[in-house]
Amino acid sequence: MLLSCVVADAWFLLAPVDTGLDIRLYWLVQPPMDVALSLLSQRVSRLPGLPVPARRFWNLMVLAGVLFAAGDTTQAVVAMTGQADLAARPGLVQQACVILGTGVLLLWLVFHPTGMGSRWAWLSFWLDGVTMMAAAAVFVWYFSFPPAMDTRAAAGAVLGSGVLLVAVSAMVKLILSGASPMTPGPAIAAGAGAVVQWILTNLAPVPHQPALLRGELAARMLASVLIVAAPRIQQRQAASRPGGNSPRRERAYGRVPYLMLLATYALVVLLLPSAMTMRDWGTIAGVVLVTGLILLRQLATFTDNARLLQELVASLTELGEQERRFRSLVQHATEITFVLTATGTITYSSPAITRVLGIKPEAAVGRTVHELLHPMDLTAAKDALDQLLRSHGQPVTSQLRMRHADGSVRWLEVVSTDLRDEPSVGGIVCNARDVTEARMLQDRLREQASRDALTRLANRLHFEEYLSALRVGVSGEKQLAILLIDLDDFKRLNDAYGHHVGDQALVMVANRLRDCVRPGDTIARIGGDEFVVLLPGADAEKAQEIAARISRGIAAATVIDGRALRITASIGMAVGAARDARALLRSADVSMYDRKFRRQHGLPSRAYP
Repeated sequence: MLLSCVVADAWFLLAPVDTGLDIRLYWLVQPPMDVALSLLSQRVSRLPGLPVPARRFWNLMVLAGVLFAAGDTTQAVVAMTGQADLAARPGLVQQACVILGTGVLLLWLVFHPTGMGSRWAWLSFWLDGVTMMAAAAVFVWYFSFPPAMDTRAAAGAVLGSGVLLVAVSAMVKLILSGASPMTPGPAIAAGAGAVVQWILTNLAPVPHQPALLRGELAARMLASVLIVAAPRIQQRQAASRPGGNSPRRERAYGRVPYLMLLATYALVVLLLPSAMTMRDWGTIAGVVLVTGLILLRQLATFTDNARLLQELVASLTELGEQERRFRSLVQHATEITFVLTATGTITYSSPAITRVLGIKPEAAVGRTVHELLHPMDLTAAKDALDQLLRSHGQPVTSQLRMRHADGSVRWLEVVSTDLRDEPSVGGIVCNARDVTEARMLQDRLREQASRDALTRLANRLHFEEYLSALRVGVSGEKQLAILLIDLDDFKRLNDAYGHHVGDQALVMVANRLRDCVRPGDTIARIGGDEFVVLLPGADAEKAQEIAARISRGIAAATVIDGRALRITASIGMAVGAARDARALLRSADVSMYDRKFRRQHGLPSRAYP
C-alpha cells in the first residue's frame, strides 16, 4: 500500500500533466488506503493489555475507516465514469461519509474522561482549554472565510470549520489532560494528516489550475499515508514495549495557551493596514514587547514553581518512604514502644504490646501505665519516673513486672527517655522488652546458688551473706539469738543404713526445723549434719523455748524405709548484739560441742548462757 502511494506521488510530480488521469489515479488509490486504515486499527484494538477507553477508540477507528472507504469509493466511481472534473473536489456523499466517520471519533474524544481530580485542576483545565479554543476559532474564522465567497462555499466553510473546531477541542482535551488513546508518535502522524486535509479542503483555490491540482492531490495522498500510518506505528510501539506505554508526566503548568496568545498577536499584526505611521508601528511593537516580557516572566515563575513543586514532591515521597519503613519496623519489632505523659498516661503504644501483654494498642492508649504494672512494683515505677524527670534527657533503665491480659505476669526491661521538649514526640518514650525468661533463669540461678540442693534450706553462702548484713547493721536488728544444731551419731546412721536413708533423715530434720521456728527466722544447713537457726530479736528465754521445741521435734519417732529410727541432736545457743553475730556463732559452736561432750560421757548438761 505504501509503495502504491509512493508511485502515485511520483506520477503527480514527474509525469506529464493529465488532469483527468491524475484525478482517477488519486481516487483509485484512496479506497484501499481506507480499508488498510480499518484493518490496522482492528489489529491495534486487539492488543493485549490495552485500556478499555483506548480499545473503544480503535474500534471506532475501524468504523471510521469503513465510512471513509464508502465515501471515497463513490467518488472513485464518479471519476471512473468519465466525470473527472466533478471528482476533482469531494462530492456531497464523500463529504457526508468523511464527516460522519470523523464525527464518530470526535464524539468519543469529546466524552472521553479527562481524569481530573481536584477542583483547581478542573478550573485550570477549562481555562486553558477555552483559551486555546478561542485562539483556534480566530484562525479558523480568518482562513475559512475569505472576503469574496459564494453561498455554497460559505456553507461548506461553516461545516468544515465546525468540524475542525470540534476536532481542535477534542485534541485540546487530550493535550491538556494527557488521556490520549495513542502514544505521541501515531498521534503526531494522524494529527498532521488531518490538518493537511483540512487546509487543502478549505484553502485550496477553486477552480483548480492543473499544476496546483497535481500538488494538492500529492499533498492529500501524503496526508492519507500519515493517517494510515498511525495505527501501524501504534502497533509497532506496543510490540516493542510489552509492559505498556509509560504514563505521561503531568506538567505543573501548560505552555500551549501562551503560544496561542502569541500566535493571535502575530495574526493581529498581520491584519494591520499598511498605511500606519511609524508612531503606530512603534506603539504596536511596544505592546507586543511588553506582553511578551510579561509572558516570559510568568513562564519563568511557573518554571521555578514547577521545580520547587518537584522538589517538594520528591521530599514528600522520601518522607513517605521513611514513614512506611518506620511503620514496618515498628509493626514487626519485638520491643514495645510507649509514649507517656508526665503523669504516666499512655498516648501511643506500638503493636508489639499485643504479642507481649495481649493488649491491643488502641486499648492501651488513654490508660495509665500504673494500671498495667504489678501492684508490688508501683513504688519502683514511681521512683524510676521521678529519677527520669530529673535526668535532663538521659535514659533511665528499670525492670518492672506488668500484668498480661491472661492474668500472668511478665518482667519487662524498660529504657525510658524524657522527650517532652521534642515537638515531634512531646512525651516520655519507653522502650520495653520482655525479659521474663531471663529473669526467671536469673532467679533460678540465684536460688540454686543460695539454697541447699537436698533440704532447700539456705546454704553456707547465703548464711555468710546474712551474717555480714547483720554485722554492718543492714537488717536493722539490734539483738540476735543463734542456735547451732549438730545431729548425734549421724555417721553411724549413714554407715548402718546407707546414704539414701541419711539423706531422707536430713530432709526430715529440715522440715521439722521449719515447723519449730517463727516466721522471719532463718534456717541454714552449713555442713553435712550441721544446721544453724538465726532468731532476730529473740531474747534468751525465747531462744531456749525454740531450742527445746527443736530438740523434741527432732527426737520424735521417725520411720524411714520401714525402719524406726531415733535421731537426737546437740544444740548450742548464744544470745547477744546482732553486730557481734560472728562472735555469737563461735559461742554457739562452743556451747554445742560442750553439750555433745556431756551427752556422750553421761554428764549433766549445763544451762544455756
